Order: sequence, then structure tokens, then C-alpha cells
Amino acid sequence: MRAIRSRQMFNESDTLVQPASIAFGSLRPSQFISDLAAGRDSLDIVVVGDSNTGSALADMWGYHHGLQQALFNRGYTCYATPVCPVVTGFTTNPAVASPNIWRGAVNMESGGNAANAPLLDGNTSGGSTPYAVWNPGTTWTRYGSSTSVPPYMESWAYLANSTQYFSTNGVGLDIGHPLNTNGNVLRYRVRYGRFVGSGGYICPIVLNIVSPSPTTATSKAAFSALSVSGGVDPIAAEVSWTANGTNAYRGGWAYTGPDGSGIVTKGPVAVHSHSMYRATKGWAVTSHGYQGGETSTQIATRLDTVKGAPLREHLTELRARQIAAGGTGRVLVMVQSGTNGTDTAATWVAAHKTIWASYRTAWATLGYPPNDLAIVSWVSHPLDANDSSSTGASIGNLQACRVASQQMALDNPDMCVVNIKALASYEQLLWAGGNGTTYYQRYNNIPAAGANIVAHLSGGYYTGTTFGPSDGYTMLSNAILGVLLASA
Repeated sequence: MRAIRSRQMFNESDTLVQPASIAFGSLRPSQFISDLAAGRDSLDIVVVGDSNTGSALADMWGYHHGLQQALFNRGYTCYATPVCPVVTGFTTNPAVASPNIWRGAVNMESGGNAANAPLLDGNTSGGSTPYAVWNPGTTWTRYGSSTSVPPYMESWAYLANSTQYFSTNGVGLDIGHPLNTNGNVLRYRVRYGRFVGSGGYICPIVLNIVSPSPTTATSKAAFSALSVSGGVDPIAAEVSWTANGTNAYRGGWAYTGPDGSGIVTKGPVAVHSHSMYRATKGWAVTSHGYQGGETSTQIATRLDTVKGAPLREHLTELRARQIAAGGTGRVLVMVQSGTNGTDTAATWVAAHKTIWASYRTAWATLGYPPNDLAIVSWVSHPLDANDSSSTGASIGNLQACRVASQQMALDNPDMCVVNIKALASYEQLLWAGGNGTTYYQRYNNIPAAGANIVAHLSGGYYTGTTFGPSDGYTMLSNAILGVLLASA
């Protein structure tokens, strides 16, 4: 256990922050970051929280993107994209939801939407299959916000017996993604479920995203027969190709087979998730909770509800993919909350202990080494000068949560807490709105120079596709990484 003091935290600005103690508790996250920085091992980071997971007025430039940008800026090797869902519960038009995943996108199908027939939402239509255990049983939102109506609920794809499906949607890499470098041998990976004695198939494929057609296919996989002895039998199928550094790519699982027969992916099929990676040690960042508008207690309830098969399947895929790439299978859970509702010291601490227990339970059930899993928690950034959360909260309630969070880390030696307020004060996130009010978000221009206005929390792009170095999520992510690295 420890409490450490910071060095310079905002490496991307001229602002020096030299506060009192910042990090408390377990040193395991620090060791994970240190080993990643040195190239000794890989690390999958899982982000859990409210809208700050993917907050922004554009894309998912919350901590999900901020952490990836900060890791990239530090020169650490990226080994994979997030592990992405294939289906969303959002069933209104458009039939495809496409959240940005940092220098790429995931095109999620909408199972049950007429435009995507006969594809089905596994949560609602897969109940008679062994893979019904993948149903989260709650509105678990990983990509797209839970505040959407209806929410982008986490789901899986199901094709019933003898139905066929064709689609060019999937996980895409933009030009400029660190994976998409000339000469990199990449792999598109699909996690799916096999049925007993079925005639079902999947057909993973990687396409040139500019012209996604069979004639421009970069690579195709052979048909994958789905026949096993019984029960739940998830497995991964992969396609490999070599990036040329000039094309954007998209990997999808529902295409035409390579034998020229014209037979497409057909059921019965249960498709869980997909991603892209390369065989090297490095980092990846995946969202496990974009619970917009939710309180600490609500977020904890979501994770506690999914700690069985739904969460275990995601952790299994993260660990298996990382090991296939050359790492040992380490996962770091990064949890933030407090902005919404009326948290007290007691409710905030109880929520983060529940979230940690959910991950530990799932990890232990899978039989994985406990030393390969770690957690870092923090109370949300300051929203006002009083350090209070939403309307109705007690004045200074977030400050009370900060004090309690530090004690939580000292009382629970396998937990770690970072004091975000010591890294970015309210004044540093403040700007004067055009209507005379003050607000902590800014969009389409960088914050004014001077004073203490050095960061904004509204996304990494401030004009067109130009990256704004004053993005507060990147700056805070960089500061968190720096704090952890300093104590390793």
C-alpha cells in the first residue's frame, strides 16, 4: 500500500501540478503500466463508468478515447482494437449504429430491425439456445450511450437454423491507426458459439473499406463448421492479412464463402464479439460501461448483474486474445463515477467495492490467476467550485467521496485510487460560456489561452478531424498513467 506524490502530470501543456498525495492503495496497477511501458508485457484496459467513459459532443472522446490517445502519445505499442459488440438493442432507424472506437469504428447491426432481417438479437431471440447465458439480463451499454432511447444495449447476433445473412459491416481501422502500419500482419478475430450437429457456418472476411466487395477482399477464411458434442462451446475464428499503410480496412463475419458457391453465413450461429489485433506485446482499451446519466450505485448494479456468463465471456476473450498476441493475459479495470446523482462517501465506496467484487468473482470463476487482474478507481472531475455533483447533492459531496475513496484504498489492499482533483482543478476545466454562464465542456475550438483554462472535456477534435491537444480526457488519462508509472 502507498500514497505517492506527483511529478509534472500534464506533459502535454505548460501547466505544472504539484499537489499532495495522489495515488493510494495497491501497487499492482503501477506494475502493469510499468511492464507495458518497458515492453515486458501486454495490458488490456477496461473502462467502466458514466457518460465520461464516452462523453463528448463527438464520437467517444471520453476516457475510452483519452486513454488510447495518451498511451499512443507516450509511444507505447498498441496491440489491438477494443473487443466490440456485433449487435445493439437499438432497433429504430438507422439499422446500423456506428460509434467511433478511436481511429476506427464498429458498425453494430440492429437485430430484429426489418432492414437487417433475418438477423436476430440474441438477447431477445436466443433464449432457446445454450448461448442464452450470454444475455446480460440488464441494460448493459458498452458502446453507444445508455441515455439513447432506446439504449444501445449490449447484445449478440443470432441466426436461426437455415437462415442466411450477408453484411459488410464490422470493425473498421482508419488510416493512421497504429495497427494500420505498412507491413504489419494483422488478424481479424471473431468469437462465436457452435451448435450440436448443425449445418451452420460463419465466414470472417477483411475488406478494403473504400470498396467493400468480393473482388477487393483482402482475405477470406474457410467455412467454419459448427458441430460439437454439446453445451456452450465458444471459440474464435481468425483471418490474417498484411496492412499496406494506405488502405482502411473492415472485418466482418457475415460474408460469402471463398469456394465460389455463393453460400453466405448461415444459422444456427451465435456470434459474440469481434476485434482486430497483431501478435505483439502492447495495449488495448475496451469499454465495459458507458452508463450515461447513471449514479455510482446504478453502475455497480449493472456490473453486479452481468458478473456471471456475460462478463466472464468478455474477460475470457480479452485474456485469450492477449495471450494469442504474446502477452500473459493481464487486465486493468479503470472505474470512474460520481458526476450523477447525490453520492455520499458511503454510497460511492459501496459501489466501487461492488464493481471490484463483480470482476474478482468472474475472474476467479474462470480460474485465472488473481495477480493478473487489477483495478483503479477515481471520483469524477470537479464540476463546480464547491466540488458537488448533480442538482440536489450536498455541497461538497464529491470532496467527501474523495476523502472516503482514499481510505477505501488503504482499507482494501487490492484496490487503488487516484485523486483526480489533484490533477485537474475546476478552474483548469472552466471556460466562460457565451451566455454568461460557466460550463466545463467546450466544442469546436480550443480553450482560451492564459489563466488556468488549459483543458476541456468535450472531445479530442476541435475542428474537422484536427486533434485538439487540450482535450481534457487525454490530459487526465496521461496524468493518471504518469501517477501510476511514478510509483512502480
